[in-house]
Amino acid sequence: MVAHNSVTYINRTTPLTITSEEIDLDRCYKDSEIVVEVHAAALNPIDILLHALSYPSISGRKKKVLGKDYSGVVVKAGKSVKGFKVGDLVNGMYEDFLYRARGSVSNYLILDPSKQLSIAHFKKLEGQTDDDAFIQNAGWPLIFGTAHTLLTEKKQNLGPDSKVLVLGASTSVGNALLKIAKNELKIGTVVGTCSEGSIQYNKETVGFDHLVPYNDTSKSAAQHIRDYVKNELHGEKFDLIADCCGSNEFFPFINEIMKSKTKNGHYLTIVGDNKFNYRKIELLKAINICGLIRRFNPFKNYNYSFTMVPSASDYMELGAKMIQKGTYKPQIDSVYDFEQYQDAVERLLSNRAKGKIVIKVK
Repeated sequence: MVAHNSVTYINRTTPLTITSEEIDLDRCYKDSEIVVEVHAAALNPIDILLHALSYPSISGRKKKVLGKDYSGVVVKAGKSVKGFKVGDLVNGMYEDFLYRARGSVSNYLILDPSKQLSIAHFKKLEGQTDDDAFIQNAGWPLIFGTAHTLLTEKKQNLGPDSKVLVLGASTSVGNALLKIAKNELKIGTVVGTCSEGSIQYNKETVGFDHLVPYNDTSKSAAQHIRDYVKNELHGEKFDLIADCCGSNEFFPFINEIMKSKTKNGHYLTIVGDNKFNYRKIELLKAINICGLIRRFNPFKNYNYSFTMVPSASDYMELGAKMIQKGTYKPQIDSVYDFEQYQDAVERLLSNRAKGKIVIKVK
């Protein structure tokens, strides 16, 4: 028997807390499952959202475990498991939106890799410590998967002649999207929005072709983009607008900057029309009414939809490959010990993090 500690909650009225139980590592898994000893777990806004929307009347009284992204070592493997063995270094995104009886901010994560497809093997980089490897690889599954899905889910076959606009170039998703777009899809033009102070970094270090500020008091970001399409792109519109931060200011100009339905242009959002205030989440506020109208309005002449990350192995394998090649480096904002989980949550709630917030579980 071993101690198994997790950060858990019951519903939105109960605080996060560390709960402990004992499990028998020799008997806690099925023939189709593996047991991962978690070394690091990363927090994502969805973790806070799920806690906040766990209303007592609908979420039940069973404890729910925080977290999706993880990295660790396989310590047990069922006899029917293929592709994973004891000692493997693995990372992934654990998906259980409904019950959340298991999660990544815990000592052990039991999963069936034939169902939990967002899992991959990883290797330490040359000169990298064990801790750094686990921290880095806990920090990218969900955001990299989101970026990959934005670029591929509509099967636009984006390439050298394509043009992509990223709203939120400084976000972790925006960073990953740029790296996939340039290094894998070879997309010709990737433009982003960010603060004036981040333009130089996002252009020279990250690699965006052009950036416009969202905090220019003389002209809105949407007006900047409209002028850019007219003057620099000579009227050639974007194939894809990927909203990684929550914005609605581009819709008055949407027909001037993005290709229409008939030309397979797509506006994809992972947030909705506005930035969430994760300290004050209510069910009705979380439902994006304007977004629903845009999505289902039969009279609009542009494509608009929300993007959700599927459970899939393709983006996990691609992310691991790009890290090994040096074409993608996950952004890590800060690292906290397991007992400092509340400090990690506060950092996430601050909206000031520049990269992933990681909790060292071991």
